[in-house]
Amino acid sequence: MKKQTFILKNHHKKQKEIEVEASLEINEKKITVEYKICGELKNYHIERISKKQRANELWKATCLELFISPKRDLNYWELNISPSKKWNVYAFDSYKKNMREEMRISSPILKIDSKERYYFISCEFNLQIENLHLEQSRFNLAVILLDTHGMRHFYTINKKESVVDFHDKKYWKPFLL
Repeated sequence: MKKQTFILKNHHKKQKEIEVEASLEINEKKITVEYKICGELKNYHIERISKKQRANELWKATCLELFISPKRDLNYWELNISPSKKWNVYAFDSYKKNMREEMRISSPILKIDSKERYYFISCEFNLQIENLHLEQSRFNLAVILLDTHGMRHFYTINKKESVVDFHDKKYWKPFLL
């Protein structure tokens, strides 16, 4: 399946010296998402690696996210990954409605590489959901970076000036085969 790569746009008015690249690859029910963050990482909180486990409210700190939905469906999933190896996947019936943990997913396979000015994480999920055709999907890749002053910086495929809403499908992209 084809891999799609994007340079994510910063929603913060003041540009920081950070570049965020994200890619998505879909192969039947396997999703691989990768994030590369380059620049002055010393100005951001990148949590230390700990035990891989499910956790909630990862968005309150540095968090890497994927939103994905079958082509014409209202339902969608939100995948969250923390640099600490904490993760979760949520299912929604429609726009921010009936949020719940998605249990029909394997624990992700994570690969992490970190240097002074470079951070990389690859995350592979397998979904065990009947009649799911993700190769005909829409998606949004997003990153939240928490800086050392406690401010969150939002990066996504499409920049929306007034409000950051990763859930809004009108800013998502179609997956191109």
